[in-house]
Amino acid sequence: HDTVIQFLKNCFITRCTFTKDDELSCAKFVEVMHMMGTPTFSTLQYYDKVLKDLPQMVFKCTQHEAGRLGRFLRETLKSLERWCSSEELYTKECFSLPGFTLKYTSTEPTRASYSEFRNVSFKWHYRMTRGFVQCLASKDFMEIRNTLVVLTKIAGYYPVIKKFYQHVERSVMKIKEEDERGDLKLLATRYLAQLQTYQKKQITQE
Repeated sequence: HDTVIQFLKNCFITRCTFTKDDELSCAKFVEVMHMMGTPTFSTLQYYDKVLKDLPQMVFKCTQHEAGRLGRFLRETLKSLERWCSSEELYTKECFSLPGFTLKYTSTEPTRASYSEFRNVSFKWHYRMTRGFVQCLASKDFMEIRNTLVVLTKIAGYYPVIKKFYQHVERSVMKIKEEDERGDLKLLATRYLAQLQTYQKKQITQE
């Protein structure tokens, strides 16, 4: 766990928002580390930390940095969607590699099953939704604007779970209908239009 925290702090937290090349290379670098079976690197803990801390990162960003963070997150969510969509693919690219180890024993490591991974993915999406909804309810202009910017970048990959889609949609609709700041109303309107194009992609998961 400490290894993942230091890795994020020293290598990713700031760099993934520098430039377009940096945001993509950061996401791809993690993917390569995972597929190489890098010893001591926990892919599960990496995702857990990134998705849990996302709202704090949004708050600290400039508008341009928020866009880059959104694109970085989009690449991250692409991998999650691929693995969630196919047990065969998950078994090949995750279960067989050390990044999805839950605990080590003297014989064989215990790794997350496909159902366990889907459950934890649901929890990650829940955390993201809770964080985004809190940010959208903020009184701070930059926090709301940055959140909307990030959401526009990850549309199609989040929200993909129906009830989370509904929570986000309600929060953005409230900004569109009640916020007096024109810039935010415009961003909210654009995002809602974008969101609706992916409405049929929603899944129901309890």
